[in-house]
Amino acid sequence: MSVFIKNKDGFEEPTPILFEKEEDFGNLIIDNPEIFPIRKFTRSGSDWIPIAVEMKLDPMGRLDVLGIDGEGCIYIIENKLYKNYQKKTLRQQGTDYAFGLRDLKEHHNGWERFKKKIKSVNKSKWAKGKKFHNQSLEEIIKEFDSVEDYQRCLNEVKNNFEQGDMVS
Repeated sequence: MSVFIKNKDGFEEPTPILFEKEEDFGNLIIDNPEIFPIRKFTRSGSDWIPIAVEMKLDPMGRLDVLGIDGEGCIYIIENKLYKNYQKKTLRQQGTDYAFGLRDLKEHHNGWERFKKKIKSVNKSKWAKGKKFHNQSLEEIIKEFDSVEDYQRCLNEVKNNFEQGDMVS
């Protein structure tokens, strides 16, 4: 994989990087969310931020990275390395995780359970050292620079969750 590094003058020449573990690739995404040009595809030109990592969704497994943008859209990111022979299942895993979140919304107090899962996983070893470590969804949104209206963003995340509207 080649990685583009942005500096004050633009982008440097792409540098090939080989990741030994999916976790390392995930950390690149979490630490540099701007590598996904989400703002080009949103109505408001909003950025996205990661809000959780390795969230367990029964019986699907662990979702690699969960994110939102300033409009409240929910993003599911599944990391796969080039050497991973299961690359063909990438699209299916994203679909499975979206199903897992949609299934969660069907449970009694689904929204509250979703927020509780985020808060719980953000206390885990996987979240340690990340910007969202030990934070709830509400705390993350309040610190998100692209959010002008905290309550509107939270309401839109809730609406998208309850509608089962996610991007994977």
